[in-house]
Amino acid sequence: METEHTFDNIIVDHAAPLLLMGIAIGVIIVMQTFFKKTLRLWGFSFGGASINVDENLPFFFTGVRLYDADWLIAENKNLKENFGMPIISD
Repeated sequence: METEHTFDNIIVDHAAPLLLMGIAIGVIIVMQTFFKKTLRLWGFSFGGASINVDENLPFFFTGVRLYDADWLIAENKNLKENFGMPIISD
């Protein structure tokens, strides 16, 4: 059974943005794979730089009110006991 999914019957409809994004991502992957050195020379590259952010914030439990810290600990205990997924790492 033929699907008739060929390039000569592409129409602009609700799926066109997905097609365009797929083509754009494909072009980006090909460019990054084969022309990485040239793109770096021109200033286009992904990753490679680490960002160090230091906002001089205090430790979380000293920065929040005691009531809020108690609520967070109780919520963490509830999630850990009932659902097995804590929100605060031990």
